[in-house]
Amino acid sequence: MNSLFRTDVYRGIHIANQNRFPTPIKHPSRTLSEHIISYVCRGGWVLTVNGERICATADCIFIQPANVPHIGLEKCVPDTHTLFVHFDTAPEDRTPCTEDDVREGFLSLPHLLHVQSRPEVKKLLLQIIEEHTKGNAVKASAYLNILLAELSECSESDGSRESLYRGIKQMIDAAPDKNFSNLEIASRLGVSVRYAETVFKEQAKTTIHRYQLSCKLQKARFFLEYYPSMTIVEIALSLGFYDEYHFSRCFKKELGLSPTAYRNTHRKTIDRVL
Repeated sequence: MNSLFRTDVYRGIHIANQNRFPTPIKHPSRTLSEHIISYVCRGGWVLTVNGERICATADCIFIQPANVPHIGLEKCVPDTHTLFVHFDTAPEDRTPCTEDDVREGFLSLPHLLHVQSRPEVKKLLLQIIEEHTKGNAVKASAYLNILLAELSECSESDGSRESLYRGIKQMIDAAPDKNFSNLEIASRLGVSVRYAETVFKEQAKTTIHRYQLSCKLQKARFFLEYYPSMTIVEIALSLGFYDEYHFSRCFKKELGLSPTAYRNTHRKTIDRVL
């Protein structure tokens, strides 16, 4: 889900500051009349923005647009440190927005962005905080518009394609027991579903779904070969399949053997070698 921001207007800034939370708390649940942009320096937050689950970790930007609910889901990581700015809405700002809404003078931004490769994002937020603290409203607003433009470049720049691909791959590789939907993956990485699907297929030469299945079956082969005490049911459930039947059907379709036949074949090979 993206929000539309108008960039050819002056925006008043209500608050610009930083917070530290030594003791974990939930993000405030609220609906505000102003927009919020937050940068996680350390720690992390889990919340929903207009129903979209956001998991913001270190070096992430998360955006909470005006007039939609923001609901804290889990307590933050201890000693979470966040930079943030609350600012005015503008005519024709919109959540959610479509591709048809984007035109000259407007930017479409996802609600979560990984900006670890863009140190200028943090610098801009610190400049906004500094100018707001000094009372330089015009300069603070100017830096805010630059920040919005910078975030737009982060969301779908050519340089981010490889980073996005690696992010999707790492997310899947690290949790073979999970069944991530394309929407969940895109939301966590701060891009549109279509963009995530396009970039991954372009880089991996396969779909996100097929890659997830391939990772699960590769892990299944490892269990079948080296963990003879694990039952087929245990393997199926440990890899996020619905049940033994679902696992066996997927395994046989891909490898031409049932899990039991694969295990028996491997054991016979080992017996002959020994």
